[in-house]
Order: sequence, then C-alpha cells, then structure tokens
Amino acid sequence: MKRKIILLTLISLIFLLFTTNTVLAADMTFIEFVKDAGVNEVADAIDQGADINMSDEDTITPYLAAAAENPYPAVIRLLRREGANIYYRDSSGWSALMYAAAYNNNPEVLREIMRFDRNLNLKNEAGNTALHLAAKNNKRANLWYLLRFGADPNLANNRGHSPLMTAYQNRSSHDLIKTLIDWGAEVNARDNNGKSVLAYAVSARINTSELEYLLKNGADIDLRDNAGRTAIFYGVTENNLSGLDFLLRNGAKVNHKDYNGESVLFYAARRHEDPAYIKLLTDYGAFVNLKSYSGKTALMAAVNNNSNPRIIELLLSKNADPTARDNNGKRVVDYLEENRALRGTDLYWELQKLEPDKREIETIELKSRFQTALMSTVIPSAGHAYTESWWPKGALFLLGEGALIGAAINDSDNRDSYLNVFAVLKVFEVIDSLNEAGKLNEEITEYNQRAEEFNRKFVE
Repeated sequence: MKRKIILLTLISLIFLLFTTNTVLAADMTFIEFVKDAGVNEVADAIDQGADINMSDEDTITPYLAAAAENPYPAVIRLLRREGANIYYRDSSGWSALMYAAAYNNNPEVLREIMRFDRNLNLKNEAGNTALHLAAKNNKRANLWYLLRFGADPNLANNRGHSPLMTAYQNRSSHDLIKTLIDWGAEVNARDNNGKSVLAYAVSARINTSELEYLLKNGADIDLRDNAGRTAIFYGVTENNLSGLDFLLRNGAKVNHKDYNGESVLFYAARRHEDPAYIKLLTDYGAFVNLKSYSGKTALMAAVNNNSNPRIIELLLSKNADPTARDNNGKRVVDYLEENRALRGTDLYWELQKLEPDKREIETIELKSRFQTALMSTVIPSAGHAYTESWWPKGALFLLGEGALIGAAINDSDNRDSYLNVFAVLKVFEVIDSLNEAGKLNEEITEYNQRAEEFNRKFVE
C-alpha cells in the first residue's frame, strides 16, 4: 500500500512538472506571438490562459514586445484592458513608450501608448529618453509625436548626449534632424567632454550640407570641447577631409590651439599619413612653425610619430624649421631617433645634415642569430620581439602557440596531436625569426655604414 502511495505521488509530481513546463513554454511563445498577431488572435490567446504579465529571460513582457513590433494600436488597447502592467520597465529601464519610440514603424502605436503614459522624459539606465531612442533609430514620425506632446529636445543622457547628438552619431535623416531643430534642439549643446553638436556631425562624416544646415541655424564653428578642440580637430581625427575643407571655407580658425597648445596642423602631422590634410591646412594659412606650450612643432610631431616620409617632406617644402628646439632643447633629429619607421631612410640622413648642431651618430649592434633562435625556442614570439618584428608576426605565433597549449591542457584525448602541431609551429617560428634577424641585420649594416660616413664628414 505504501509503495502505491509513493508511486502515485511521483506520478503526480511528474505530471505537475510537465504541465507547468507546458504552460511556461506557451507563455514564452506568447511574447513572440504578440509581436505581429492581430487583435482577435491575441484575444483568443488570452482566453486560452496566456499570462499577460509574464516576462522572459530578457525581462521583456508581452506589452513591451507589442509596443516594439506590433503594428496594431488595437492590440495595445486590448493588452491594457486585460490588465497588462503598462508602467513596467525591463532590467535596462526601458518602458513600453521607449520600445515603441525606438522600434515601431507605426507611429499610431506610440500615440496609443501615450494616451495612458505621458512620462515622455523618463530615462532608462543609460539616461536615454524615448526621444534619444527615436533619434538613434531614425524614427522621424515617432520623434515628431513625442515632441508634439511635450518631450524635452535638450534632455541629455548619462554621457551628456542630447537627442540631436544621437541623431548625428547614427547618421539619421535630414528630416529627423530638421524636426529636432524646429522644435528647439540646442545646436550648441555640448556633452560631458564638451564635444559640440557640430563636432558630432563632423565625426559622423555626413554630407557637408548637414554642416551647412547647422551653421545656418546658429552653430558656433569654433566652440571648444574640454580639451580645447574645435570641430576642425575632429575633421582631422575622424578622417573627414571634406568636412574639414567645408569648415575652413566657412571661417573656422585654422591656427586655433587646444589646451596643450597644439594646432590642427600638429594633429594632422602626428596622426595622418595622407598628405592631403597637411596641404589643405597649409593652403588655408596654417602656421607650420607654430609651437605647442611645450615648444614642439608640427615637424617634431611628424618625425616622432609619422611613418610616411612624404608628410615630413611636405612640411619642409612649406618652410617648416628643421633646426627648431622645444622648451627642453630637444632637436628635430632627437625626435626622429625615436621613430623606428624612418630610421636609415634618405629623409633621415637629410634631416641629420640640416641640423646645425651635428652630433656623432652611434652605430647599432647586429642581432645575434644564436640569441634569436634561443629566444624563439624558449619564449613564444620573443625572437620576433628581439628582431623588431613582433607585430604582427610575433603576435600571431604567440596566439597560435598559446591556443595549442590551451587545447592540449583541456583535451587529454588529443593532447599528443596538439603538441605535435605545436612543435611544427615552433620550428616555423624559429626559422621565421632567423629570417627576420637576417633582414634586420642587412638594414643595420647599411645604417652603420652611412652613420660612419656621416660621422667622418660632419663630426670628426
């Protein structure tokens, strides 16, 4: 008798577990179902017991799902009438209003939600309002409804981004941007780092007609960020040559300095291997010998950081001073010595000759083939680091060998296979690092010969 009771109890528990999982599966399906179902279909599902306020692992409820994707306002009305929690927010702080503003292609759905939820300036965890989300996803009609019913066009998110900045960041349509500005969006707003709306537009590399539209609506072309940079600096750092050209044509100050005293030309010389930026800036009157507050010039920045000799040659053709000194007396050629990419080039020797305070150039010790092989054998990628070829070759060998060792540790059944492949890869690494040592030694030998010749002619 006791065994029968235990058996019946187990059967009951299994049945209960099965039916519970069946209902849960049905509820989870309801969230997907409600995204595009008609009002009658949704009503039938509710009549059959669908949980109207359940949530999935992403904390999405049927009401949020419908707000985001269902095209029928009647479905929103039905869910609300049947007891959906219309003020519920998911784990990221998104409300139904936000989901509708961001994703729903029918603005009437958003309008239906706003009949009972007018908290238009509510922020999610990132500080974004429904207006930010509509701007990000280029939902112009949704954005218009929000503005019409009182959404604040200048409320910033946690990073200080206004909806207008968000629109430019995401390259939203001109009509959406025009709508924001028509409803009072501040064209000179700045984010937490002081970056302006115009700077965001330049960074997005959008059509210059958008930059023109901002200027016509009062954008300050020389508004600084917290580092002292204006919009033209972003034209250089964000690779927007046409935007940079447009701003310079419209009066942007080409010799403006940031709070380190560095000009836009300084940025271009340091960052860009495209001579077009240097040419454009100098054509608009950039002073090539303008110094930063530490006394560095654009030429110093170029020889220190740029790998393209044409940039330095162009600066020299524009009368950049190769004999300049910074505030610590550091010469142009001293900065040049720190740039491995230019070492031993014809330009390198030309600059050494142009420097009036000529000093002895030290020769470089050749790389030991034995040490190269030993380091490659013992430590992954060390041989490539020694021969100045760590990136990308050394990094790839390190990644490959590390992956094989990890696989061998975790997969004991195939450990020998992984270790055999590792051994083969190690042999290739040693051979390749020796080849790199040979190529580098050829460069060093030529460099040493020219250094000795320079020292005999100009120093001794």
